[in-house]
Amino acid sequence: MMLFHTGKLRLLAVATTMLASMSFISAASAAGPTYALVQINQQALFFNLMNKGAQDAAKASGKDLVIFNSNDNPVAQNDAIENYIQQGVKGILVAAIDVNGIMPAVKEAAAANIPVIAIDAVLPAGPQAAQVGVDNIEGGRIIGQYFVDYVQKEMGGQARLGIVGALNSAIQNQRRKGSKRR
Repeated sequence: MMLFHTGKLRLLAVATTMLASMSFISAASAAGPTYALVQINQQALFFNLMNKGAQDAAKASGKDLVIFNSNDNPVAQNDAIENYIQQGVKGILVAAIDVNGIMPAVKEAAAANIPVIAIDAVLPAGPQAAQVGVDNIEGGRIIGQYFVDYVQKEMGGQARLGIVGALNSAIQNQRRKGSKRR
């Protein structure tokens, strides 16, 4: 169980380091360069920790960071990226809701010479500058095996499982797929 949790913390550390390093890609402006983090939502602790790490990295490197809460809406996420392109941000971090649907916005950013770093959800091959993520199928397999072992040991092998999640989330769908591979 800790292996999966540690992977998430490692992901957060790498993402915030990449945010800080993106500052070397662009020239400084009078007000300091602005970067954007386009988030899935701000209800999950993981995303809030990601926000905090990115804010700390931006502050430590003298950069401005704006964070957009997509509130689980992939259309709002795409619109936010397009707005940040128009505003001329120096780089965009994105935790994609719809990994395929976001690609036109990622391509638009690349065409405007704005690097995009995809975080957590793995995007299809494209112009993104970097991809920071974990193997969500393997994470799902690990939690699925943990559940089965727990039920065998603590519940006499009898349990009913219900999964609550966003059906439009590539990350959650990969984890569910992995849980069946235990």
